[in-house]
Amino acid sequence: MSDSLLKQPVHWVDSDAELERLCDSWQNTKLLALDTEFIRTSTYYPIAGLLQLNDGQATYLVDPTCIDDWYPLIELLDDKQRIIAMHACSEDLEVLQQCLGCIPAQIFDTQVAIAFAGGAASMGYAALVEQELGLALPKAETRSDWLQRPLSKAQLMYAALDVEYLFELAQLLFARLEQQHKLDWVLEDARRQYRQFKANQQGRQAVDRIKNSWKLIPRKLAALQRLADWRENLAQMDDVPRNRVIKEGALYELALSMPKHISQLRKIEGISDRIVRKHGEHIVELIAGVEALPDDQLPEPLPKPLNKSEREKLQALRAFINAQADNLAVAPELIFRKKDCERILRLAAAESWQPLEAMLQGWREQQLGSALRQFLKEL
Repeated sequence: MSDSLLKQPVHWVDSDAELERLCDSWQNTKLLALDTEFIRTSTYYPIAGLLQLNDGQATYLVDPTCIDDWYPLIELLDDKQRIIAMHACSEDLEVLQQCLGCIPAQIFDTQVAIAFAGGAASMGYAALVEQELGLALPKAETRSDWLQRPLSKAQLMYAALDVEYLFELAQLLFARLEQQHKLDWVLEDARRQYRQFKANQQGRQAVDRIKNSWKLIPRKLAALQRLADWRENLAQMDDVPRNRVIKEGALYELALSMPKHISQLRKIEGISDRIVRKHGEHIVELIAGVEALPDDQLPEPLPKPLNKSEREKLQALRAFINAQADNLAVAPELIFRKKDCERILRLAAAESWQPLEAMLQGWREQQLGSALRQFLKEL
């Protein structure tokens, strides 16, 4: 089945010289499709198993286990004049950052593009290919071992199909968005995604993923932040999943109880003897450091969940956003997601307009800025 779906030749790239020759041939190419296959089951960082590229004429499967010099590809991806088509690319960007040390400067995400073109948000790749191209792609190799060598014929076909049709989808959606005068919106959001990804590499807010953080008073919240940062750094250093170091619930309980002695750690659910032996002294010292902080160095409390009145306002705001999305023929999530809407409500209630202005830059400002401000004033 996969063989019959492939229309273009497939080339295996497993040397620095071949990769350099290939990148040289693409110097004047304005659009490339890119995908990755990787493994991330027992590590913090994804391990690249394959990089797939398509230039509209052929597919190239790059074996990262054989490449030492990535500079030609880095230079290619870093060119803002070249558009790199990807699909739902957040994990692929992590793979590229880890493998190459860079991400594409100009991304065209087909999952985002179809939502701007009037389609559903968060559409999967196979569903998009079927909707737009009328083809059913095989899914059997999605979770296969991409680090094995040699890769099976089924894996090679699966990987090649991903980028062959990705290039075709990108061209199709590119033209549709140009016709709808929305292409600039997509590329603007891609540049924002690029900046956000780069900013996250400088220091993630590790505490954001821990539930119930809002319940903590400032000193305990400071402890949670330091504990979460410690876990993040340790997971990165040892290249293991965060929960392999210590689970979120145990971090929260540590911040809540603020233990002063190593013996108290053993009373906390989720703190194993191994953690106590290996990291107990550091955990207690970290918490003691927080206890010694002056009040003016403590973080602000996190906002509480919305109350009934605020939830009603949130519902009204989301209805407003949905109406605006209908007028623009885009998915509502592209304007503001639920989390963004909650933040907008809090900013409006506090009459903190400067952060709101930052959220309304570009096409959002042009298309609904004044209407949103008026709505918030009347809400």
